[in-house]
Amino acid sequence: MIKSIQQVEHSGIKKLEKIIESFMIASKDMASFVYGIRDEVIALGLDLIKKTLEDCSQMLRDSVKRKQSREVVRTDRKKLTTCLGTVCFEKTLFRNKQTR
Repeated sequence: MIKSIQQVEHSGIKKLEKIIESFMIASKDMASFVYGIRDEVIALGLDLIKKTLEDCSQMLRDSVKRKQSREVVRTDRKKLTTCLGTVCFEKTLFRNKQTR
């Protein structure tokens, strides 16, 4: 999860800085500036949710305890509708080794 936050921070901060710099230099109207910030913050939130869900899926795949009793069936692409928008992520599906 720390990795997800660092990735989002690295890319997100640069994009926000560009929006602010563009506003300061070009002095566009206030509404464009506010909408630009809003859109980028929403995109950052969606990206953070996606990366966190995929990190959780990876932790489950790597779990020694889970590997003893479960096997990976497949990885599906899922869509999750949130108040920020739709998040598309990959989800791992498992099957119990004994009950198959």
